[in-house]
Amino acid sequence: MKDYKINKVLVLELNDFIYKMIRLNSDQYAEFAQHSLAIFQDYSFYLDLHRAAEKTKENLNLAQIYASLRRLTGECSLMYDNWKGSFSFPFLLNITADSGNFHYLLNIYDTKGSLEFEMAKIIMSDQTEQEIEKLHTPFEQEWPRKEINNFIGMFYFFLVGYFSQIKQLVTQPFVMKVPVSMILYGYKDGIFFQHEYDSPEEFDQACNEIGNLEQQWQISRATETLNRLVKQGSGKR
Repeated sequence: MKDYKINKVLVLELNDFIYKMIRLNSDQYAEFAQHSLAIFQDYSFYLDLHRAAEKTKENLNLAQIYASLRRLTGECSLMYDNWKGSFSFPFLLNITADSGNFHYLLNIYDTKGSLEFEMAKIIMSDQTEQEIEKLHTPFEQEWPRKEINNFIGMFYFFLVGYFSQIKQLVTQPFVMKVPVSMILYGYKDGIFFQHEYDSPEEFDQACNEIGNLEQQWQISRATETLNRLVKQGSGKR
């Protein structure tokens, strides 16, 4: 495997599995995707995870998830459907277990207002286009479904804890949209908001208003930067 020394790395451990998450850019992800086998997602587990997070009042909205992933791993990729989603954070996932070392692709993204974890096993031998395009069951001998779900749950609640540590550090406003679900979310004045609209007209109006606000924010940020540079320069002779 290539050594991506400049990429951000996160290491987590659970149940005798060591997970090394290496952040990838779009080109790196696409290179590996040509030699990988996609794995079925367990949507019933996503529902159970959502219920568990709600029960303990640890569920994050999209704004909180996006801000956490962005600060933890860097800017989001453009590898997402901008009609159904708004972000994508791709990783190379190196797994060390008693049974050996294994390599997977992991893409954390949102779709229709929900968070999903797309997995694919990297196989560096030649694969037919048909094999690459179809979905596969987990490779139980190396990383069974139970451990995949345990990893997803661990990472989600890790993100919950991480957000509690960095939420006060977020200062720049942002806004994102999920058109298919008529969702707007973002951050402004200390609040991580998410709102789903009831009609296309309300959603379009809100998007137009947000567009005007974004222009104001950009002007404000540019003014702050200019003032800071002028202040720094005034002390130099």
